[in-house]
Amino acid sequence: AAGTSAGTVVLGTNGGRTESNVILPSVTGTVSAAKFTVTGLPGSTYAITLPDEVTIISGANNMKITDFTEDSATNTLTEEGTETFNVGATLNVGAGQPVGEYEGTFVVTVDYE
Repeated sequence: AAGTSAGTVVLGTNGGRTESNVILPSVTGTVSAAKFTVTGLPGSTYAITLPDEVTIISGANNMKITDFTEDSATNTLTEEGTETFNVGATLNVGAGQPVGEYEGTFVVTVDYE
């Protein structure tokens, strides 16, 4: 629930949430960060590009998601040719933000180096 002033909800790459000026409803189920697995030639290095900002929409209302982060340990594929990383971000909630089901997508780009 949005307060009388703007707030944020930060979802860390470990799935933990931290809210500021926002009251989160009880959530049944598990909250988690987005998880990606890179596959390719073993030992290959790669770079991750995250979006600067994404807009999510519910009817005529919207919110911005910013400050995307990832937790790739090495950016190098293992001997099996894989590595997994998580993505977190900050949801920016406006003062008096209307309740709704907000939807959107974001693109994560992985480039071999």
